[in-house]
Amino acid sequence: MHSFLKGFLPIASLALCCLAAVAKRDSTIIVSGQTSNTASTVQFAASSSGFDGPKITNLNSTTFDLWYFDAVSSDLSYSVVAVFFTADPGALFPGAADLGTADYVEVFITTPNNSFVTAIGADSLTVTTVGDGSSGTLDGSEASWTGSSDMSQYMITFNAPDAGITGTMSFSSIALAHYPCGPASNPSGQSFELAPGLGWANAVPDADATVNLNANGEAVSFTGGIGYHDKNWGDKPWDTLLNSWYWGHARLGEYSVVWFDFVGTDGAEGVSAYVSQNGQIVAATCSGLRVRPVGGDDTYPPTTQTGLPDGFTVSLDIPGQGTLDAQALNGDIILTTQGESTRWIGQITGTLAGQQLAGVALYEQFTFAS
Repeated sequence: MHSFLKGFLPIASLALCCLAAVAKRDSTIIVSGQTSNTASTVQFAASSSGFDGPKITNLNSTTFDLWYFDAVSSDLSYSVVAVFFTADPGALFPGAADLGTADYVEVFITTPNNSFVTAIGADSLTVTTVGDGSSGTLDGSEASWTGSSDMSQYMITFNAPDAGITGTMSFSSIALAHYPCGPASNPSGQSFELAPGLGWANAVPDADATVNLNANGEAVSFTGGIGYHDKNWGDKPWDTLLNSWYWGHARLGEYSVVWFDFVGTDGAEGVSAYVSQNGQIVAATCSGLRVRPVGGDDTYPPTTQTGLPDGFTVSLDIPGQGTLDAQALNGDIILTTQGESTRWIGQITGTLAGQQLAGVALYEQFTFAS
């Protein structure tokens, strides 16, 4: 999911809805930091392998592909977000980082006393896909991620003292991957397309996270946190694909929950809902979800002119179990861009079939339309 200059060239992309995958089994792709001036090929079709691999061939100035990772300590004292981008700033949204290269990682860290932001650019990003998992290394080896072929294990490594960050964070997944509307284990008939032109693959909906980082001389270390990893990509600039969205993930007792509730450029609402219980998927669907702001400025749908709510309600149907009714109460703001995006960590509570549930969540409100 997820900071970001205006201006882009009208370069076409070719979206594949029903053709072969861009990323094949055991493939290695080197993405140049200098984007092409010819058309990109963009994958939205499900495939039998390469779930977490690159989805753009011939990246140009209006297409983007990224890998997102976050980890939150169980007491909400620490959060880490790392996003590996292949994108020119004009392919993203207003305020996007401009490092003079399309290949870079941004890191956002909060601790009890500080916040830390840094970015590391490179001339290229090398991405290797084995099975469904991916591994990527920025040229110069200052930042990388390594994923297992079944996507059960991921490690993100930083060796960039000049950028103020060194160390690792590792994930051991406790929830199976999914497409926007179904499990990754059943690719037949599935699509990666969350909304027209916007791809989404959730390789790690929930994980046990261990973090051992040093950020500007401060130790950022915890075990037993929650981790998450997904990727987004698009066939045209991100801020032209949607009007707004609510996205988030949480661990509520034995349940792992991921939600997307968005408004498209046509004004229509779309959703993607996921729930795993003790490692087994019990809901993966594009229906039965409603996310709404509560308290503060609870205007729906949000725009670039509206303020911030105090939290969000999440109502989600689970076949055979009933409706999960949850409320996330805003804690710390861990990232904000005025009038565009805000990301929080916070406590989340809920009920399901009379059972009281509680846990922690990371979630955001994104607005593009005024």
